[in-house]
Amino acid sequence: MVVKTKDYFKYIVLSHPRSGSSLLMNCLRQHPEVISYGEIFVKKRIGFNSKYYSNDSKILITIRNYFPLLFLNKLIFKNYPKKIKAVGFKLFKNHTHFAKIYKWAKVNNVKIILLHRHNLLEAYISYMIALNSNSFVSIKSKTPSDHHVTIDKIDFKKYVDEHQLLIDSYKELSKTNEILEVTYEELNINLDNTFKKLTQFLGVENKIIPPKTEKIETRSVREVITNYDVLKADLSNSVYSKYFK
Repeated sequence: MVVKTKDYFKYIVLSHPRSGSSLLMNCLRQHPEVISYGEIFVKKRIGFNSKYYSNDSKILITIRNYFPLLFLNKLIFKNYPKKIKAVGFKLFKNHTHFAKIYKWAKVNNVKIILLHRHNLLEAYISYMIALNSNSFVSIKSKTPSDHHVTIDKIDFKKYVDEHQLLIDSYKELSKTNEILEVTYEELNINLDNTFKKLTQFLGVENKIIPPKTEKIETRSVREVITNYDVLKADLSNSVYSKYFK
């Protein structure tokens, strides 16, 4: 008989699109002591990405939509085999019930992994290409993208401002929760060392986990942005110029 318990750490990967969250969650998902759900509060579906539940269950979607805290407490943070030491999921600002889940996390001793990307120009480009290609996860077997983008200066400035405010607000969680800040750049430069920090934070054994995703875009931002030089000149004397070094 398998002994089941709730004696594990709860965690949320608090992030934004194109920040390396799929890479991080896939690595955690391969760890034998970790349950790593995906975007379980994404609108219109549930991204469980787990053997425990189907992503397409209409009953579970209904429960999630009408009773989000019951959904969390009974279906996500339920009893698991004793070997499981950490259980969590990914959360974005645009997910359904975000405010309610955010408030719940502050009073339920949830560990927060704050994952973000320093280079918001690269994040913005990546997001635009993902929208145009309808491909949001980089699989090793895929071929590099040949998409190009033209960036609107006003839209980019708004994107940067909103994301910076969002990350600053997330950091306020350090007043109520244990928080570990991780960047996309850290994941790409030294995944093993970054994953070691993650396992220590979650209280699980450190294991080297080979990623199932990898960065496909190898072109420079100048090669991808059709109006790069104009954009760089227009923003040269502003706080946004740091993205064009």
